[in-house]
Amino acid sequence: MRSLVPGTRQPFAGTQKTCLIIETPDALRYLDRWTTRPSIVMARFRDISPSLIERVHPDLVLCPLFATGFDALDVLHRLGETGLTLRVGVLSAALPNRSMVERELQSHAEGLEVELLTL
Repeated sequence: MRSLVPGTRQPFAGTQKTCLIIETPDALRYLDRWTTRPSIVMARFRDISPSLIERVHPDLVLCPLFATGFDALDVLHRLGETGLTLRVGVLSAALPNRSMVERELQSHAEGLEVELLTL
């Protein structure tokens, strides 16, 4: 896990990607499927801002479809304010009409690359 605190250690050598996880404990279970481990930064929804994104430079942002106090559309709106093209994975349990939900998320993406990911 990479710390944003100045003077702390950098990610492990060989780490190629950085994943920003927004209040999604199940994201670690999703990342277990990857063959290489990314550098992980965890943040609360309330902390998502252009300055955080600038410091982290995530290759992928993971967020839940629904959470207490916010949902994926709220996250997409905040990330869209950065003006950057970011890859966003929205984690969810299996859904009856996955493609419809993914299209709805993409319609609110504001220049973001959004994919619905099933746990």
